[in-house]
Amino acid sequence: MWFSDPEKHRNRMSDNAIATVAASDCVPFASLAKPLRDYAHAATSPSTRRAYESALREWQAWCASVDVAPLPADPAHVALYLTARAATLATSTLAKHLAAIRWSHTESGIVAPAHPDLDRVWAGIRRQHGRPPRKKRALRTEDLKTVLKRLPAGNAGVRDRALLLLGFSGALRRDELAQLAVDGPIGGEHRVVFVSDGVELHLGRTKGDQEGRGAVVAIPFGKSVCPVAALQAWISLAKIRDGALWLHIDKHDNILRSPIGEKAMVRIVKRAVSRAGFDPSQFAGHSLRRGFLTSAALGGASGDQLMRHARHKDVNTTMGYVEEAERFKKSAARKTGL
Repeated sequence: MWFSDPEKHRNRMSDNAIATVAASDCVPFASLAKPLRDYAHAATSPSTRRAYESALREWQAWCASVDVAPLPADPAHVALYLTARAATLATSTLAKHLAAIRWSHTESGIVAPAHPDLDRVWAGIRRQHGRPPRKKRALRTEDLKTVLKRLPAGNAGVRDRALLLLGFSGALRRDELAQLAVDGPIGGEHRVVFVSDGVELHLGRTKGDQEGRGAVVAIPFGKSVCPVAALQAWISLAKIRDGALWLHIDKHDNILRSPIGEKAMVRIVKRAVSRAGFDPSQFAGHSLRRGFLTSAALGGASGDQLMRHARHKDVNTTMGYVEEAERFKKSAARKTGL
């Protein structure tokens, strides 16, 4: 590619390329150099970029330890790196490292390392070490109700109740939940808007919507436990008029004006399930989304309803949750007469 700085692995057009573009007398290309770099940078999502950069730091540290160049990389060195890490990293994680190495080359305008021997080593690692991903446990409706009963009194309890119910009922991904904001002049990419039938979550660019078409998730008033009422209670208590929805609370239960991030979401979920007597290691931020989908499937929601609510692009993804929810209900073992 012709717009990169190999040394810093950034989407930056080289000075020579900019000079060539700017020298053209067809159109004023010089004024387009910065937006050109910005658009190229936007081709990779921020979360993917962060993951790649983290993996690249490990790759670069290994290269330094054996005194070889990380860029451009020799395919043999990449194969050796994969071999060295195969025993300590999950195959799925190692796949991200390999993708990051190739990405750094593409970003720098260099051909990514490739060789049949590298392909064979990688295939062997996957064959020998590959295993199904360990999915976090779904926090289903009844489990969630138990968790809500064990929340502490005070500001933290009110916030966590709203956060758990909204994350669950909206089938939200961790980043979507973390970035929610109250609708207003400041707003944000993901906003909550109260309407007569409940609350709407107006979502901007998400993991499944990289082009930013947007989506609206409708959350109606609940019967036994109401996510809308819980959200209203938190907003009123925290006096939030606009901007970030989830705020830090200090150890003295004082509400601070600083928003919490994605990692804090995970801590809140784990802390809440632990209070209810569940093993926190089995749960994560995705447990809320997973719990909603399996609970709604068991409650009779159709695949089409689930797909729309979760904003899935592939019906097979949705059906995976349906099959999981109905695993015991439709098990062939029920037909054995035992």
